[in-house]
Amino acid sequence: MPPLAGIITQDKKPPVHESAVRAIETGRAVARAVAMAAERRRELAVTG
Repeated sequence: MPPLAGIITQDKKPPVHESAVRAIETGRAVARAVAMAAERRRELAVTG
């Protein structure tokens, strides 16, 4: 987003900032869930 976006909205952050933050947080949550599932699968493979 160009710097002008903050001026147009009279805000310090461009309008896409909140969406970008949510997308990053969602990606991190998905990565954590995948890592946890992989760890559980490894544990089951060792004990199984």
